[in-house]
Amino acid sequence: MEKKDLKELEKELSSIKTFIIAQAQLLGEILNEIKLLRRDIKSQH
Repeated sequence: MEKKDLKELEKELSSIKTFIIAQAQLLGEILNEIKLLRRDIKSQH
């Protein structure tokens, strides 16, 4: 494998990692919202 190919792969991997991290953070926020909503619903009954 040429050096250039390796550099390109590293760049792609880096952006994929960034994307996955962003998705994970989004999922965490959504799960948090659901938890809060469930707590609200329980306290209303």
